[in-house]
Amino acid sequence: MQERLAHSLSSERWTKKDDRIVVAVSGGADSVVLLRLLHQLKYDLVVAHCNFQLRGEESDGDADFVQELCASLKIPCHVRVFHTRQFAITSGLSIQEAARKLRYDWFEQVRQESKSAFIATAHHSTDHIETLLINQIRGTGIQGYTGIQHRLANHIIRPLLEFESDEIRSFAASNNWTYREDSSNDKDEYLRNHLRHHVIPILQSIDGQIGRTFRLNSDKVLEHLELHNHLINKTIQGITRRENGQLYIQIEDTKSYPQPHLILYRILNSYGFNHDQCKQMVSAKNVGATFRSTNHTLVKDRTHWILSTHNSGADHLLIHDPGKYLFTEHTILVDEVHASRTIERDANIIYIDPTRVTQLHVRHWQNGDRIQPFGMLGSKLLSDVFTDHKIAQHLKTTIPILTDQNDQIIWVTGLCFSEKFKLKLSAGRLASTAWRIRISRIAPSS
Repeated sequence: MQERLAHSLSSERWTKKDDRIVVAVSGGADSVVLLRLLHQLKYDLVVAHCNFQLRGEESDGDADFVQELCASLKIPCHVRVFHTRQFAITSGLSIQEAARKLRYDWFEQVRQESKSAFIATAHHSTDHIETLLINQIRGTGIQGYTGIQHRLANHIIRPLLEFESDEIRSFAASNNWTYREDSSNDKDEYLRNHLRHHVIPILQSIDGQIGRTFRLNSDKVLEHLELHNHLINKTIQGITRRENGQLYIQIEDTKSYPQPHLILYRILNSYGFNHDQCKQMVSAKNVGATFRSTNHTLVKDRTHWILSTHNSGADHLLIHDPGKYLFTEHTILVDEVHASRTIERDANIIYIDPTRVTQLHVRHWQNGDRIQPFGMLGSKLLSDVFTDHKIAQHLKTTIPILTDQNDQIIWVTGLCFSEKFKLKLSAGRLASTAWRIRISRIAPSS
């Protein structure tokens, strides 16, 4: 087993003999065998052990065992005690998810502080089978068929991945290497344990080399996935562009590919959109159809899907430059237009002199707000403006209010423009360069 491990490490070119490695040691058979084999191969080692405080005295016993083992081998040992249940509650994770995050974050901390090249974990072939089955049961998609990889994120290696669990335990027994038994592994309440105790033995009775079969299949999937990712990334580069802080995705070019919703999903998944939403985006007919994730909004234009960060109910927006902005349920388009342009007569469009306004702010109505309406000498309460236009009470706080840097109201969208900010016109044309501002409500998705 030592020779096979040495050959695997050298043939894969993971490590050099002068590399320092952090070995994650739980005290169980797998991690003890990994530690002892790497020690026999004379690697420079550091051990990291996690006490998750999930099994009372048994957890403390594991920590004591690992420290004594490291002392006998003269290997530095780092032990961290975690309040795992409390962390799981505050972070909204399951116990298993919380423990995974805690240990990998800490392993990386130990790696950096000890100036180590790698973190080695004792995952083996049976772990790989369990992970593949769990991924398919939970519906993780094609990525789930790759299972556990020999190397992850450049720093994490799994040197025992070609070895079976029974093989590792037999090797430990033949060398009289003691280890700790985790009592929680005997309980079927975890899906992984249920598969280990009941499903995998059946698969092994059908195929005595089931671990190797699953590994070969995973390697084939990984090869195809690498090619798939390369082609998808090239496709995405050709159909997207960024402009004014927004992502533009060409609609027709995307739809020219088979399964266009999968391309959208690859683009939008990291922004919080799910598979079903991407299918709805492709089938949406109406211009203005809108889809939202936690922090982003995607709007269907005539030629593009446009992705923007939305305010999630925020009541203030700052505008410095021309561009396209989103404010709650509204799209704000700011263009710079040149002198002598004919102005548009549209209740949703205004023109302002950018030399008079250093910053534009968009907010909601506040009690006591006043404006000097266009053509009037005195000011007027916005509440009276709303009354004049028969705006229902519940709609007053949905109308965007445009102000200058001093919070002077420039425009009550669609209703009233301020006399103070009027432009000089010549026969209905602009006398100087101006900003043209259009604010329109986003249509609900169909």
